[in-house]
Amino acid sequence: LTAPSAPCIRGVACEARQRGEITENGRGQQKETIIMATSTLQQDKHVQILNNKLVVRVNLLDNSQTVLLLDPTASVQDVVTATCVKMEMPDDPDLYLNFALHECLDGVTISRQLGATTPVQSVMQKWPDGGTPKL
Repeated sequence: LTAPSAPCIRGVACEARQRGEITENGRGQQKETIIMATSTLQQDKHVQILNNKLVVRVNLLDNSQTVLLLDPTASVQDVVTATCVKMEMPDDPDLYLNFALHECLDGVTISRQLGATTPVQSVMQKWPDGGTPKL
């Protein structure tokens, strides 16, 4: 598999790059050689932990969705940064300040933006049963 280069942020790709499992090929692209034989999934209501990483599904305004695996202590700003990196936006932390994360508890109505330092896992744990809450 090949993927474009991206800056290292808290998450699976960063850790894999540090362990040497992601390397650069001759064309400046990253080559992943990660093979996972086993995985562990823990689920509690709307929170999923996969191999000690929080599974965060971010729904974008164009009705697309991106899935991130982040540290369970990730803040809203960490999710915004990871989403921008995954969308291959320029590596500029000041640019990331123009984006925000919102809750959508009923699947239709978008709430006010979440605070940048708010832990995402605590937000997801407060979601009510039933319905279709989203970020």
